[in-house]
Amino acid sequence: MTEIASLGDFVSVLKVQLEQRFRSSLYRRNDLGPPVARPFDFWYRGESNRKWDLRPKVFRRAYERDLTNRFRVLSASRHLKLPDYDNHGLFLSLMQHYGLPTRLLDWSTSPLVAVYFAVQEAIYSRTYEATDASIWILQPYRLNEIEIKEATTPSIEAWSVRKFIRPAFSDIIPSGASRREVSIALSNKVCAVMGAETDTRIFAQQGSFTIHTSEMPLQNHKRAKDFLGQIIIPANSVRLLADELFLCGFRKSTLFPDLTSLAEDLAARYE
Repeated sequence: MTEIASLGDFVSVLKVQLEQRFRSSLYRRNDLGPPVARPFDFWYRGESNRKWDLRPKVFRRAYERDLTNRFRVLSASRHLKLPDYDNHGLFLSLMQHYGLPTRLLDWSTSPLVAVYFAVQEAIYSRTYEATDASIWILQPYRLNEIEIKEATTPSIEAWSVRKFIRPAFSDIIPSGASRREVSIALSNKVCAVMGAETDTRIFAQQGSFTIHTSEMPLQNHKRAKDFLGQIIIPANSVRLLADELFLCGFRKSTLFPDLTSLAEDLAARYE
């Protein structure tokens, strides 16, 4: 398990992982050119407490369906542009980004966004008590290769993903559904999916998701070491990383680009 004490340490760790990725990758070539030509393919998640599980907030089916369906009915008067009523994937991602408990777990393609969520309390709270934080690093293609036998990361809107999402809204299995669809809906499966950038928060946070069909923490998966890693930020280093990240322009109003966050950031200057 790796520990970091600064953003410089974090960048060094990422560079080592990038090199290791190339050594075992089909992309290894001598003529890759500038950095933009070097695929990285890792997703990141920041936790302010290293002991927290990688587990979505909701799994009791009746409770979950009550939340999702009430949100769909009541959100029309509160949001200017909603997905189609039956677009479960887009609706679920919208619910997640506005704080509703769902079967999704947030990830970002940006490592610095993950650092922000790991240390954000130290940026904003005057009474913050430091604890060890962590950055989780996911290899989404490897996870899907293991879980669904496909080394791809489909969109959350994809047909192939609906079997993971449908049970969050209904217990009715569509006529013609395959045995595989039914078994996935009822089994302990995880799928990594790309977020559709239909909301400014998803865009700003470079968001992606894992969809979970059970409450088992992802780090307890029997093959977790094949697709998951963790970097620890010791408690005595959290404040330094928070200062460095704020200096680099990461704050609430840039990752939650709405007027409420903007007002909070501006008002905080004069507290």
